[in-house]
Amino acid sequence: MKNRFLSYIVSSLALCPMTFVSCEKEAEIPEVGTFGKSIAVTLPADKGNTVLTVNSDGQWFASLAPSTKDWASIDGNDSGVGKGAVKLSFQENNGMPRRGILYISSETKATIDTVFLKQYGTEAFFEMSADTLKYTCVASVNETMFDTNIPASNLEKFSFDIVSEPAYDEPWVEPALSADLKKISFAVKDNEDFEPRKAKVTVSFVNEWGDVIEQPIIITQSIPGGTKSTVVKTFEEIRAMIPGAEGELKIEDDIALEGWVISNKESLNMGDCPNKTNHSVDRTPNSTTAFIESEDGALGFRLFTTSGKTNLMNRYDFTKLWLKGLTLVKEDNPTRYTIKGIAEEHYIKVNTGSADQIPVKTRYINTLKDEDVYTYVTLKRVEMPARRGGLLPVNGGYKDRFTKYPLLFADIHGDWMYVITNLTCFDILPKKQVPFGQGRLSGIIVHEKFERFEKDGNIGRYQIRHCSYSDFAISADVNDSYSKVIVEWTNEIDDKSAPNSHKVARKSPKDIIGEDIPGISWGLRPSDGWGIMYQEPKGTWPAYASNFTDPNKMGTTSATSWGFTPTWDASLGRAHAGTFVFSTKDVKTSMLTFVMTVRQHKSFNVATYFALEASADEGKTWTKVGDFTIPPIADWGNTMPFHLPGDKTIYFVLPQELVGLDRAMLRMYCPNNKKATSTGYDNGTFTDKSGGAFLISYAAVRYKNI
Repeated sequence: MKNRFLSYIVSSLALCPMTFVSCEKEAEIPEVGTFGKSIAVTLPADKGNTVLTVNSDGQWFASLAPSTKDWASIDGNDSGVGKGAVKLSFQENNGMPRRGILYISSETKATIDTVFLKQYGTEAFFEMSADTLKYTCVASVNETMFDTNIPASNLEKFSFDIVSEPAYDEPWVEPALSADLKKISFAVKDNEDFEPRKAKVTVSFVNEWGDVIEQPIIITQSIPGGTKSTVVKTFEEIRAMIPGAEGELKIEDDIALEGWVISNKESLNMGDCPNKTNHSVDRTPNSTTAFIESEDGALGFRLFTTSGKTNLMNRYDFTKLWLKGLTLVKEDNPTRYTIKGIAEEHYIKVNTGSADQIPVKTRYINTLKDEDVYTYVTLKRVEMPARRGGLLPVNGGYKDRFTKYPLLFADIHGDWMYVITNLTCFDILPKKQVPFGQGRLSGIIVHEKFERFEKDGNIGRYQIRHCSYSDFAISADVNDSYSKVIVEWTNEIDDKSAPNSHKVARKSPKDIIGEDIPGISWGLRPSDGWGIMYQEPKGTWPAYASNFTDPNKMGTTSATSWGFTPTWDASLGRAHAGTFVFSTKDVKTSMLTFVMTVRQHKSFNVATYFALEASADEGKTWTKVGDFTIPPIADWGNTMPFHLPGDKTIYFVLPQELVGLDRAMLRMYCPNNKKATSTGYDNGTFTDKSGGAFLISYAAVRYKNI
């Protein structure tokens, strides 16, 4: 068989200079069908054309690889006999350098010579924002910014080379680039050895020419806390280290604690964040507070880390902590324990767990005990008595000025407490209104003060902090409830948030109950009962326009509340009362309750102390039900620590003698004439009508329907 060969002479007609690669001298003539010849031709980034001269002793054909046709083309003849030329045109390249292929084949295609077309483009680069990343012994993921001009479609052209010191059979670092090439993450495994380790991770990119761009980053990981002699102590043993009612102890023993992490730092609802000033809040505890409970869920500790970066505890982790050098704090009434000062060297081991591994602990409110503090508890058969508004019924404009809001809930036994929500949850907690039915409420039992409700901050022995919205496992269906409405007041037109309510209308008592009561009253006639309200001695409840938080907007909307101005009567030794009158004639129940949401109309010069009394004999005698306070509304120009920019829920179980009456009565009044001023919660006094108006946005009388 006769031998054939193909040779190429390249001449440039491009718009800018170009270089090409070829053999300096002709190689040995190959045998037809045994090998082909290949050369590389470089093309400029600008649009242009070039000519290749072909020498052959026979028929030849020129063709482009399919992908090359996207940016190059053969102009004119693509075949010939003997000596000839191929004119190649190419488009401008504004992207990465690219590679194409031109084939010159013999007549029978037994021999194919390949011309590799390499067109210049934008020079590729990438860089990471860090050259070193430091990790604790705990398995975790860290990210750093990744800056590059390489299109994200080239993700698969990146690779990683990992060299570890000391060497491991299995890699302990796992790098990953984000799909958009904007971030690079490095996941590390737990370091269970008492030896620090380091890895050099080289990130590489190979372009279509085969050029390699690379950049290294150093990953270091510290050793776990503790020593080979560290002894694990039980929760009981650690608590017993402080025998007195209260105290503080620096732990000097080489001991460890292990248990379930029940806190959720992503919720932004774990820390009790104090006010730094009257107009600002220290949010640091949100990131530095964690909670851990024993393996059986019986006991818990609150944990404080040195910073948000050293809080490596994720929800459901089974964590082992080295306690040497940390501070143990015991507080009384209720008994509770805190461990402070946790840094990265105090983590021994962290194992990722799941929700189904956490012990299930259910309680009624009245069965809670001090041992439950700082543990995860589910409270059963609970309802939100004030069926109106959102889970955060506050003016959202003040969210950066105060810390949290306690929302009152009650259970089937009539006991009540508060669920705590930090105002940072405006951006996380779904903007939902309170549920109307019954169910379960879960979270971490805590003891916290709240001076915006009470002068001394005392809002009960226990509160509960939710860890996510899923902790509110309460039915939205008002019919799925253990209580039924007798009378429900609201001043909203077509108020969908109170399904059994009616707009409070200005009607005469005669229109409602068929008889006169002196003065003008406010009343309604819902399907299950009737109710009127009046103020002694004239019988009027002035209406005031005010703001109420819309649960869907979490801001202020125009709404109307109603209330009266406390008038001090020295002859009575109390202020004039506001009275509720309603019927319980056909009611049979073991528990009657009253609830209302209240706030002040002004920020200063308002009465703060109130009492509620009940009468079963149409006002002849009165029985004390309980006391409550209404804090001043917040003032934007001068927000004080005792100002509340929202509603407060008041809840009472009523005397059983009010059941089965044609006419039951409640009255609320100020038992003293103390008032809030611009400088204090109760450092002023009022006379006549100077007690300031307070407002009610919702009120209801209900009974247990079980």
